[in-house]
Amino acid sequence: MAYTEGRKKANSKWDRTNLDRMSIALPAGTKARIAAAAEVSGDSLNGWIKHVILERLDIVEGRELEQD
Repeated sequence: MAYTEGRKKANSKWDRTNLDRMSIALPAGTKARIAAAAEVSGDSLNGWIKHVILERLDIVEGRELEQD
């Protein structure tokens, strides 16, 4: 299926409505360390970062950790 201009616009609109984006600055070499950890665990870089952040939020907010 071709990726049409209409599909691109629809995806962009969905992203704006449903996702928060942020940019972070890390010490040099940290991105490579995170990428290596993600690869070892079989996750994408984004998936690994999201998992770690959400897990930490649960701890900080006093929630029980969900089991995967």
